[in-house]
Amino acid sequence: MKIKTLLTSTAIFALLTLSISLVACSSDSTAEAPAAPASAAPAAPAAGSSGSAPGAPAAPAKPAPAAPALPAANPLETGGQQAATQPVAKPNIEYVAKTGSSGPSGTLRTAETSVAFPGTVPRDTPCGTQNINHHYGVYETPKYWGIGEAVIVPNLTTSWSYDESATVLTMDLKKGVQFHNDWGEMTSADWKWSHDSMISDGSIHSNIFISKARVQEVKPVGDHTVEFHLDKPNIFFINSQMDGPGGCGSLEIVSKNRVETLGEEEAHLDLSGGTGPFKFVEWTAGDKVIVEAVSDHHRQTSAYQRIEAYEIKETATQMAALLTKQVDVAIAPPTSVDKITNHGLVLQKMNGGGYNRLYPQGKFCMEETLDGTVVDPYPRPAYDPSIPWVGDCDDPDSLEKARLVRWAVSMAIDRQSIVDNILNGYARPAGPAEMMGVTYEKYYQDKWSVPYDPEKAKQYLKDAGHADGFEAVVHVTTGYNPSEIEMGEAIAQMMIAIGIDTSIEVLTYKGYRPSVVARESGDFWFRSSGAGLGLNPEIAMLRRNPHGAFNPGFEVREPLEIIAEIDQCKTAECIDTLREKQWDWWHNDQQIIGVVESYPLMGYNPETIGTWDFPVGGSGLNSFEYVTKP
Repeated sequence: MKIKTLLTSTAIFALLTLSISLVACSSDSTAEAPAAPASAAPAAPAAGSSGSAPGAPAAPAKPAPAAPALPAANPLETGGQQAATQPVAKPNIEYVAKTGSSGPSGTLRTAETSVAFPGTVPRDTPCGTQNINHHYGVYETPKYWGIGEAVIVPNLTTSWSYDESATVLTMDLKKGVQFHNDWGEMTSADWKWSHDSMISDGSIHSNIFISKARVQEVKPVGDHTVEFHLDKPNIFFINSQMDGPGGCGSLEIVSKNRVETLGEEEAHLDLSGGTGPFKFVEWTAGDKVIVEAVSDHHRQTSAYQRIEAYEIKETATQMAALLTKQVDVAIAPPTSVDKITNHGLVLQKMNGGGYNRLYPQGKFCMEETLDGTVVDPYPRPAYDPSIPWVGDCDDPDSLEKARLVRWAVSMAIDRQSIVDNILNGYARPAGPAEMMGVTYEKYYQDKWSVPYDPEKAKQYLKDAGHADGFEAVVHVTTGYNPSEIEMGEAIAQMMIAIGIDTSIEVLTYKGYRPSVVARESGDFWFRSSGAGLGLNPEIAMLRRNPHGAFNPGFEVREPLEIIAEIDQCKTAECIDTLREKQWDWWHNDQQIIGVVESYPLMGYNPETIGTWDFPVGGSGLNSFEYVTKP
């Protein structure tokens, strides 16, 4: 297997000494591995088992008894009105007693794989920038996931409701919220400007599909009320951009006055602004970002005065920095469990699961969008009907052979082996197409399991006309899971085992993203995402289409048509029925090949961190305002 590494050089971390050997961070422990989480999926059939053919999905089985139901995602279910939610109380944290100070003090240092530029004009903020803005608490969203439970609580808004037609969403804004650096009080004009910038032509902001398609006008009503006027009711709009502290896709409220005063170009490069519990004070490309606490913040004041995030790309180097206490916290690979605890550090399992999937790219089969807009350019640059996993969009027989190839690749992957041998049991085989977290607990059915069966996989390749195999490249992007490269290498070896001559390229997510945005990649892409709650998959990952700046490297009509049906639902029963139909399609087509859902871990120094309660739904290291001191 050929491996081409495109990672940028590791930034020199000034505080990190070389007194500890990086070999100490390798997976050399002989101690017994911790037990896998109890919620693991049923084991895949052994190699050579018959399994089920990848034809049309079987009739839906009766779902198993559901886990606790998802919070209602549909404001229409209450007759067009969603009751105002009371603001969540601040956690009972006595900072004076714990810090000996009446306010924030001290510095907390963290390791990050990538510290993206913290740009602050919505239309110019890609995913990595949004992650930095939200994870480090500088910009805020209208609503927030609760601490410890899957409920939404107000943040920059105090209440919201729909009119009787369910096409006008009114949001009442929190009064007195100030933008950092004296840019004034947040008003409805800032909300309108921020939303309009986010969906403007040429925007590279993630997850703007529903807003761009449905919002006709954002109308300020006085200084502290704003109305979102939709052309038709949409079940997902209220959650599509309003919830934090997640990364990509959230609507961050930006000061209109600041941008108009500085000019859009200068404002995007300027670090002032934001309404969160921290404000930017320094950013150095490839090195670090530093934020400082905002005293008496409207939601939660930090115990720490300063958070310093250092860019350390390699996982081994991050672990060396953590074990020598040069940083206080870092995302930990599952192979480091024993080393972390043996060094007197604390290991904490974080919220949710991270979805790790393989995208077979290049199937660009939409000449126009669902609303009839002509796709430009068409055909897309990456479209090549000779690619074995793509096929000819105008030839059903060719498309069926491509489907068999995708199934062959999927059945070549030994998911349980990846769980056991790479992720140390802190994972489970993935559900279909972005199904994870509480969504997995509620919806997963055994009929969506893909058996590990390399012999049948070889047969499918032969049936598709590729008995002698073919060449393939798997792009492995880093930045969200410390075991990404190891998982990518394992997948490539499993593809080689069924006759596909596979090489991998390793590069950062932000390094690969431009080619995806440009629809220039027709290879395989192995990608991880940070831990998330797993609610409403139709809001983001499954809704990728020609309208948005980003998609996973394919454009097909069928799943978008099902999502369009879901958008018209007004009951939970309607959603559930169509979600099953949707996941039947994804399973049958294997256009997204789910690999594993991994449970994120972090290691931290108990001398600097007492507790750290994360809001449900956040990914990666986030919400530093909730760190307490020991």
